[in-house]
Amino acid sequence: MAKTTGRLESPVNNETYNLMSTLTSKLEALEVYERYLQDVAGESRAVFEEIAADDRRHAEMLMEAVRQALTAGSRQRGERSATRAGQREESGRSRSGRGDEPGRRQEDVREPAGREGRVNPIQVQKYLKGVDYPVRKSELVDTARREGADQRIVSTLERLPERDYEGPSGVTREIGNLD
Repeated sequence: MAKTTGRLESPVNNETYNLMSTLTSKLEALEVYERYLQDVAGESRAVFEEIAADDRRHAEMLMEAVRQALTAGSRQRGERSATRAGQREESGRSRSGRGDEPGRRQEDVREPAGREGRVNPIQVQKYLKGVDYPVRKSELVDTARREGADQRIVSTLERLPERDYEGPSGVTREIGNLD
């Protein structure tokens, strides 16, 4: 069950949050390893390459787990929204005798989109595989298009601030800051 604070409900449950936080840590670590690999050679380089390979594998596992958790959570939210919509419709019928009150558009009955209408930053990363960081925003947009990202993801990347992005976590952070 998603955590509730006052009237605001968290878009994810604790398990999904933990998966996402761990994934963010792995992606940040991979950025650091890439920088370190530029400065080391020999035995040290082999150690960082092995650690980076393990963390890449772990990040892929975490991405899949987050994907599954978000898909399951989305289905549950959809079921809860359908239940609430049914309850509102019943309530509307008892007041006015029918669910379609005069002057009220059908879309007014739905729950506000909130964060559900936003693009998932982890999903965006799927279309940015192979990006050679640091990178400009325009290169992120071009890569996502080449990798087959849908228009919502491309539009989200186009809304990012114009600057160099040092790695995946910087992109994820900025996506989270978008309105």
